[in-house]
Amino acid sequence: MGYKDNYKNMGRSNLTFLNASGDASHADILASIEKEKQDKIKAIPLTLSVAERQSRINAIVAEANAKMVAENARYEVEKAKRVDDLFGKISNVLSATQTGLSTLGINRPIDENKGAPIGGSDNYTPPPPPANNTLLIVGGIVVALGIVGFVIYKIRK
Repeated sequence: MGYKDNYKNMGRSNLTFLNASGDASHADILASIEKEKQDKIKAIPLTLSVAERQSRINAIVAEANAKMVAENARYEVEKAKRVDDLFGKISNVLSATQTGLSTLGINRPIDENKGAPIGGSDNYTPPPPPANNTLLIVGGIVVALGIVGFVIYKIRK
């Protein structure tokens, strides 16, 4: 079995990449249940009465539906477990990275602005008013008009 066989069904689910064990996928199991149901229905002899034939078909469909519900429940539990495992691994990597960075002397920023206690004083100082940027604005407009004029001059020439 080549490597292509391992990856041919990768596009079926966003979580397929988490399944590294090579087990049958959820869609394959559901398809096999449906095929088994169809095979059992085809195997019912035609010599039976209509009522008996219909009751056997109903029993086969009920059994297949029960299997599908059980498979869907199993798949949801497995999917949740895989996602939880993935987030656990990511959390472990992040904590290891944080530990490694703190070992190198790079620590998380400390929140210095915790706020004043109720009824206490606050050391807040308002930011200074903005500087007068009139000359910068006028200069920017002049440069923009110069560029537009140059482009128009080159186009007409």
